[in-house]
Amino acid sequence: MNDYEIEELLKQPYNADDVNPLETQDKSNSWDDSQYYETLLPMLQEYEAFRPKTYIPTPNDKPTIGYGHTGKHAKPGAVMDKDTAMDVLREDAEARTGVIEDKIPGFRELPLNVAVQLGQSAFRGGITGSPKTIQLINAGDLQGAAEEFLNNREYKTAVQSGRPGIRKRMEAVSDALSKPGTGVSPAANMKSGTL
Repeated sequence: MNDYEIEELLKQPYNADDVNPLETQDKSNSWDDSQYYETLLPMLQEYEAFRPKTYIPTPNDKPTIGYGHTGKHAKPGAVMDKDTAMDVLREDAEARTGVIEDKIPGFRELPLNVAVQLGQSAFRGGITGSPKTIQLINAGDLQGAAEEFLNNREYKTAVQSGRPGIRKRMEAVSDALSKPGTGVSPAANMKSGTL
């Protein structure tokens, strides 16, 4: 299954016949870390694109290297190979997922497609900088959260600020929030081959 097919599966809307994990106490059908990271990491690789040398994405940005890493490895003149970049990407994704889990206590009960989109947004700092969106998610108002997330200066000025790609990423988060899947089907079944 290619990245496009996975992305399309994650966009499937909630079906009223499916079990909605937000409305059930039984968490036995929820996703696990391997399903989450197997979906999130390729998405981040695509969005971030590998850069072997430290660079500044747009004026006034932080130095960046590998797959969007802005931390300790992004020193001026640094070079990173793809294997190291993947290790650093995983570490960064885990750290930022931890931040979003702290802000959204029910994160692991959200549908997988929503969790992955929130994870990719947390990776670049988007969702963690939107307290109203987080408040709406925590209140169970995913539709309201979807609308609020795009009611934001960063989204509205992305083209003028030289960061038009941010719009696509933010729209993906909003779409997932407004049309959540079940989190267990079909994306959770991708690894087991039951599609």
